Amino acid sequence: MIYFLCVLCWLSSPASAQPPQRLIATLDRAGTVTVRFAGSQRVYATVRPGIFESMWQFRTATAAPGIGMARIRARSANATVAVTFEAALEAVSDRNLRLKYTLTPNKDIKVNSAHLALLSTIEEWTQAKVILGTREVVVEETTPKQANLIAGDGGIVLTRRGATLSAETKDQPLLLQDNRVFKAQELELRFGKQSPEPGGRLWKAGQTETFETLVSFPAPLALIREEPVTIIAGDDWIPLEETSAEITPGSVLDFSTLLDAPAGKYGRVVVSGGHFSFEKGLKPQRFWGVNLCFGANYLEKPDADKLAERLGRLGYNSVRIHHYDGEAVNAASLDKLDYLIAALKKRGLYIKTDLFVSRPVPDTLSLGDFKAAVLVSDTAFGNWKDFARTLLTHVNPYTQLAWKDEPALGWLCVVNEPNLTNGLATFKPELIALLEKEWQVWRKSRNLPTAPLPRTVGNDRAGREVGAFLAMLHERGFAKMKATIRELGCKALLTDLNGWSESPAFMAARTDLDFVDTHFYWDHPNFLEEDWKLPSSGAQDGASALSSGGTGPGGVAMTRLFGKPFTVSEFNYTAPNRTRAEGGLLMGAAAALQDWDAVWQFAYAHTVESAVAPGALSFFDLANDPAGLMSSRAASLLFLRGDVRTAPNAVSRHLRRDELLTKPELAVSAGFGELALVTRIGTWVEEATGPLAPPRPTELRLTKGDSKDALAQLFQSNRLSATNRTNFETQERQAETGELAVNGQFGSLRITTPKLLGGICPEGDSIQCGPLRIGAEVAEATVYVTSLDGKPVSESARLLVAHITDVQNTGIRYGAPDLKILEAWGTLPHLVKRGVVNVTLSRKLPGKVEAWRLDTSGKRVAPLEAKLAGTELSLPLSTLGPDGKATIYYEVAIK
Repeated sequence: MIYFLCVLCWLSSPASAQPPQRLIATLDRAGTVTVRFAGSQRVYATVRPGIFESMWQFRTATAAPGIGMARIRARSANATVAVTFEAALEAVSDRNLRLKYTLTPNKDIKVNSAHLALLSTIEEWTQAKVILGTREVVVEETTPKQANLIAGDGGIVLTRRGATLSAETKDQPLLLQDNRVFKAQELELRFGKQSPEPGGRLWKAGQTETFETLVSFPAPLALIREEPVTIIAGDDWIPLEETSAEITPGSVLDFSTLLDAPAGKYGRVVVSGGHFSFEKGLKPQRFWGVNLCFGANYLEKPDADKLAERLGRLGYNSVRIHHYDGEAVNAASLDKLDYLIAALKKRGLYIKTDLFVSRPVPDTLSLGDFKAAVLVSDTAFGNWKDFARTLLTHVNPYTQLAWKDEPALGWLCVVNEPNLTNGLATFKPELIALLEKEWQVWRKSRNLPTAPLPRTVGNDRAGREVGAFLAMLHERGFAKMKATIRELGCKALLTDLNGWSESPAFMAARTDLDFVDTHFYWDHPNFLEEDWKLPSSGAQDGASALSSGGTGPGGVAMTRLFGKPFTVSEFNYTAPNRTRAEGGLLMGAAAALQDWDAVWQFAYAHTVESAVAPGALSFFDLANDPAGLMSSRAASLLFLRGDVRTAPNAVSRHLRRDELLTKPELAVSAGFGELALVTRIGTWVEEATGPLAPPRPTELRLTKGDSKDALAQLFQSNRLSATNRTNFETQERQAETGELAVNGQFGSLRITTPKLLGGICPEGDSIQCGPLRIGAEVAEATVYVTSLDGKPVSESARLLVAHITDVQNTGIRYGAPDLKILEAWGTLPHLVKRGVVNVTLSRKLPGKVEAWRLDTSGKRVAPLEAKLAGTELSLPLSTLGPDGKATIYYEVAIK
């Protein structure tokens, strides 16, 4: 618990002495001081307490729900350790801050470092002169070979181009570190004792360590303190009326025309030509779906019918039944699940599920981690086998088919997120003992000397050996599970190894899978006190994915194996991130550009209540998130309808299966996932010895290097035109088809296809998407216009127009105005941030126009003023409707 004892004041100096840029130092509730330039708000420096647990696991301070409270949450030895602290800040002049932090653990803990850190962006300090005592160094322009630049006691001074940043300490070790070595663009000044030995030093419970420094800044600064923020309805936030979760049949929000019911009418889902297709016809088939979790799988029959109908009208043709296995052992619950599957099948939605997710297993069987134990314990495997047999041979009374014979059951994952690299460092001794036994047998089979099983998988020879060993276990385990499933007569397509950590050798194990599957999240919640309880922050700190060039799809694209179908069965740009509407647009466009085969968004609902009626915003559930649903609708058109064309070219890497498994000392070429929004990317893992197969005519094979090298070769080989704007330095990405463009510096996304136009436009700017121009006058805008009659947007007589800003709950509370630390969710109604955009569309022909505001079901609620002057259609859109309620959807009819 932290109690701030702060002197907070606004500091100024005579006008004649002020430099052009003042600084603002903001103290947040986690004890972090962030120093920004007053004009641009660009971060100049950050001061924060922190620790490195043994093995250099970094932990920083986080705020608790109560005002003035925080702690550093450590996890050593599988136990939570709370390092509480007090912070005292005093502004002793207009350029000087005195900071004092006292840190105290409540349990014994091993640490490599307990410290106070001052971090500043490296661009501020390249070629700076650094003086510590009598020693001097210069910060290199290029990344140094080692992180530590200088260490000692006393005071340190950094000087560059007349600007000086200094820190004075008393009897306190100092370390200046260049974090570019660790892929971070910052210079770090750390106050505190460093214990470099891997195990660290023992820090006893109740032993206080104090860090005190006087920091002098190169410009006058003001010190302010952040306070919690609660969002309520008002001028900036407009209530959104949602009277029903259902979609009006035949409305512009009814996408059920994308379905071809019932599911299974063309036979099973099979693999043909590296993609999914049906037994009765070899045309490639794509699937866009959602996850249903826990109680959302167990509905009363009328609600199951409504949900199945609604999901079809939302544009989904598939559902992943997830986190269902704990309740499926109950006969009454299984009957509800059977009925839901029959309802989905009837409407044309195909099913994916897993044979182990989260059902309770006795610890004597699970050994602390059932997903790992099933690979090395006959008893655990027997438990898995019994469940699989019981489920797959069960006859659904509503389809008259056993699950194993159900053609609508297209895909099975044998174990969800089983990657052994996920938990190797924390497995219980009983499980490690079984793994250790297998490890020694494996080493002996390869004439390797006896050695203890490492608990980490690094990128050195030893780490890659562990990765190859774990890949062998997965490959062997999958073969046993596949044999069990096939012996039962089930022909569903099978996968494994879908998240979340990786080893290069896993690519060899994936060659045995019917299709490759993976997961990713943007801004996944990070719980600051207790798991799955508020407060929380986002893993990406609430950032926009656009700012890093459209991050997300590229992080998983390298696990794709060319020649096999590729799916993402979980992805989410999670709430309450303010820019999460990027997610559906980015993922739908990327999946289509890459020619992936299936995507399931996590999740539609987790509870009966969320599956039945609108509810308050939560981390993952689209059912409760109008912004997520609006974006997901666009994704179904971009991917399922195929609005974005597949990239004609590809960048590939070629690896040998035997070398990945038997020669793990060989380095694997770097990935090039940053090109996921530019061209197709993936991997070939080859079986044969001798020369590698020649690259396909449309493929650029990358034998060494990374994304930058691949991009350069794409330009040199004319696979990308000279006008393509892809640039990693400016975080720009442009698809080789020209239909997708991201500008990370500008914060924009543009999608330009014949049937869907739109993107994301920063406030006060405009973007051009072919014949569509979007000008955002108030608030950043996510806008798309799509044709619903099969014609190009510029010729269509019926258009759906969507415009959204941000959506939050009434009464949602954040720890500070930056809306990064979530403290309370709030309640309905949803609030839409006030936004105003002007949309103009150049059409092929003149005509007469009518337009309407719609509610969230697709019903027309009020006319919208629209003009069609000659061939230019003008639509003034505002999230604030004339009735004082929010609008996010519009219908336009042109005769």
